[in-house]
Amino acid sequence: MGTKIVDSIIDFSGNLNNLCTLMNKISTLPLEQDLCRRVWKIFRSMMPLRTTSTDVPVSDMFSVYVGEWIRRKYYWHKFGVPLSETDLLTFLKFYGDKVAPVVRPKIRDVFAQCVSLTSEILDYKVKKEIDLDAVPIKTVNMDLLSLRVEVSQIPVYKIILSSSDPWSIVLVKGENSQVDVELRDKKNWDVVEQVYDRVVELYLMVYEELKARVDHNMNVIRRMEEAAAPFVVASTLKRGGV
Repeated sequence: MGTKIVDSIIDFSGNLNNLCTLMNKISTLPLEQDLCRRVWKIFRSMMPLRTTSTDVPVSDMFSVYVGEWIRRKYYWHKFGVPLSETDLLTFLKFYGDKVAPVVRPKIRDVFAQCVSLTSEILDYKVKKEIDLDAVPIKTVNMDLLSLRVEVSQIPVYKIILSSSDPWSIVLVKGENSQVDVELRDKKNWDVVEQVYDRVVELYLMVYEELKARVDHNMNVIRRMEEAAAPFVVASTLKRGGV
């Protein structure tokens, strides 16, 4: 009996290694960082954006201070806070069309073209689900006070996975009932083993969608790089080829 349990654990440890590989494949953080870095390089190559500074109202909350670079300026700011690499893309999607008309004439058309292309860039947050038709899943609970072990079955109607949290899945037990299952937590391995094949299927669905979005976004980035090529090359040469 003990040997069978050990063998079962060893067998499932291979499945867990496979799941960890899939988790890393759909982790969006490195993809988002790479995308932001590429967009940053393109727009920074056009600096200075203006030879003189100007305020551009973009919302009731803040204005944009455009000079050598772009600054987000709230009412308590004198000059505002420079946009960072991580928030530039989102900012340009919402407010880039307000900035484009005021940049210096030499870069205006290219800047506006690149801003327009940012609207085609897709989000990397992919969410997929699989219906299970009330598949019963066995759960084991231990009462620490009485040391009694209770085995029960719960019907699971659906499994949900999001690339924004690749380390866990959501089991939907009913219309208003669901539970998050952290896949790296040993106490959840028994549950995961029972739906392992479907979980792998779900990860592959998310991965394929994510890969398609990455390919699409890299195509958009290439078009932006082509439009801004003279400025990117000049900026690289100015920095000594870095």
